[in-house]
Amino acid sequence: MEQCKECKYWEETEDFRYYKGEDYDDYAVGFCHRYPQTLDCDDLSNKGFIETRDIDWCGEFQPKKPEPDKTPILDLCLSRRLENIFEREGFKTIGQLIEKPFTYFAHLDGLGEASHRELRRKLSEWIKENSQS
Repeated sequence: MEQCKECKYWEETEDFRYYKGEDYDDYAVGFCHRYPQTLDCDDLSNKGFIETRDIDWCGEFQPKKPEPDKTPILDLCLSRRLENIFEREGFKTIGQLIEKPFTYFAHLDGLGEASHRELRRKLSEWIKENSQS
C-alpha cells in the first residue's frame, strides 16, 4: 500500500519522531505538504500543514523521486564490465556519475567505445525516467 512515508509531499518531523500506541507499532510523524498551510480561526496559534503518521495514506499519493546522490549504480543495470570499472574507480552512486563530464570516462582504463555508449544510454534513460513529474 502507498504510505505517507513514501510520498513526495510528506516530510518527517524532528520534534515528535516516534510514538507508541496500543493498537499499532511504533510510527513516525510528519507533515503533508500537498496543500498550503491552514489557519484555525478559533486558535491563531494552531496553523500549519496536516500532521500524519508515516503509515497513513490518501488518494493523492505521489512517489518520491529517486535521489541521484543516494541511488546505487546497480540501479542502472549496467553490464558487469562497467560495474567492475566503476567499483575499481570508487563510484558508488548515480549522482557521482552524473556530476562528471562524459569526456572524463573516456580516460578510464577498460572503458571502450561500446561501454561508453552503454553508459551514455543508461544514464540518459535514468535521467529521463526520473525527471518526469
